[in-house]
Amino acid sequence: MKFCKSHWDELRKALDDRGLMNLVAKDSQQLMDKMAKEIADGQPSAATFDPLIGAHNAILSNALDIVGLDLMMPNDDGSDKCPLCYAITNCRCNRGDECDFRKWIDYAADEQLQVAKDLGSVGLS
Repeated sequence: MKFCKSHWDELRKALDDRGLMNLVAKDSQQLMDKMAKEIADGQPSAATFDPLIGAHNAILSNALDIVGLDLMMPNDDGSDKCPLCYAITNCRCNRGDECDFRKWIDYAADEQLQVAKDLGSVGLS
């Protein structure tokens, strides 16, 4: 499973629009360090917060709830499935607007902004 370039770029832009990209790990080593510290501390903190991974995981979790584990299987051509592309084309839950996957990027970015505020990583205004 891997976000397509279009949805990944949209997610990064949504976080940037909310002033959160400065909190995103600069590389995989920094991300792993943040994750290890959060596990060791037993709870998230401003030092371990990464809004890109948080938003990614929220979208992935919701997509798995809606479309199931098939999301984790590769496409017929062996490529990874994008959770949003797959959810958009394969949802059969009949929940109407609740499953408007095109809004999930903004929902996830808004949620990460609130987490950042709660952790004191950004202003409270």
